[in-house]
Amino acid sequence: DDPIHPKTSQPSPQDFAQAIEQSGADEAVILTISSALSGTMNAAEGARALVDVPVHVVDSRAVSMGLGWQVIMAARALERGGDAQAMIAAAASVRERLTMRFVLDTLEYLHRGGRIGGAARFLGTMLQLKPLLAIDQKSGMIEAVERTRTRQRAVRRLLEVAFERIDLQQPIRVAVLH
Repeated sequence: DDPIHPKTSQPSPQDFAQAIEQSGADEAVILTISSALSGTMNAAEGARALVDVPVHVVDSRAVSMGLGWQVIMAARALERGGDAQAMIAAAASVRERLTMRFVLDTLEYLHRGGRIGGAARFLGTMLQLKPLLAIDQKSGMIEAVERTRTRQRAVRRLLEVAFERIDLQQPIRVAVLH
């Protein structure tokens, strides 16, 4: 194991229950990282039996800012006076329109996290592939969109794909993460 490589661990049902209880809320909406990539949703659902308030668990089918946009819009629905169902609907509305594309310098960490197999990592490394990847908003799974041979080409293609999908007649929200 690489001593520098960070480790991740999903929260336990008790962690979720403790957070709910400490919040003092009389109802909870929990948006989780994609259930296809983590067991966090199962842990959140396990908290239902540990608290005395209604708990709504929503699979964001996203990661990173894809989850973040859903949380932001759910919070805005609450700020406008909405209830738990309005928050869930706001998150779902974002999820339906969400596009998440990314490029990785290495496939090593996807392999270490169990997201791709050893053969895929080996071939990608041997061929120096820089795949353009996406999170499918229906399944929440990582999928390859295109394969390129250099980082520069991958980033250029990432931008091209992003601009192909933009409707300039509609407002958009964009997050660029590095």
